[in-house]
Amino acid sequence: MIRVHRLEITKVQLAAVPNDERALMLLSGHTLNMLGVWIKLIRFSTNRAAANPIETRVGEAQTQIILRSLFGVIAETWEWLRRPESQRLVGRKYLPMMPREAAEAYALLKRSFGGSGLLHNLRNRFSYHHPSTDDLARAFTSVPEDADWSWYVASDHTNSLYLSCETVVGYGVAGLADGVDANAGFAAILRETITVANALTAFLTSLLTLTVRSNFGETVRLKPSLEVTDAPNGREFVLSFFAEGV
Repeated sequence: MIRVHRLEITKVQLAAVPNDERALMLLSGHTLNMLGVWIKLIRFSTNRAAANPIETRVGEAQTQIILRSLFGVIAETWEWLRRPESQRLVGRKYLPMMPREAAEAYALLKRSFGGSGLLHNLRNRFSYHHPSTDDLARAFTSVPEDADWSWYVASDHTNSLYLSCETVVGYGVAGLADGVDANAGFAAILRETITVANALTAFLTSLLTLTVRSNFGETVRLKPSLEVTDAPNGREFVLSFFAEGV
């Protein structure tokens, strides 16, 4: 069973919050919404082991597309958090108030973006920006000749996949991780992305809680709102690539 609680907040209450505090609150919640959706989609996209090798290939390509969107969100969120107006509140006001787990999550984020810069590199070269011709040429060269270079074209666009186009971009992404091969590179990116996504979720959840307490005090409270008893099992729910009626 999933128990859902409602936090009743009015526009009048939000309007009374200073602009910078309100922006921190709204964008923290907005980012948590995106992280939740993309993480679920990755889980659902990897749940199915298709018997048909073509379905397996297009399903793997779908997972890589979702993953690149997730680490793009993470990189953009860090850019927002490191803005001076954000740091004035995060670093000076809220970070000292956070529980140890949230502070450790923030420290992990700083290490992740201050070290190898893998996620930023991925964002700037393959995720939120289309790769350069040179990057794409290097990726093209690295794809084995015996890979599946086919395009799978259905009567509707949503069931079509130009597989070799995705393969080349995928090899370019995997190559940035310095793995021994494309599979190792992709696995490394997946591990780092999920680790950082979990840390970002922990940090932003704490930040959102503190901004609500700081600005609203006891004027807002969680109230039981919904009990969901028929939700599908997340380990069994499948996001299939092929779908009718889309």
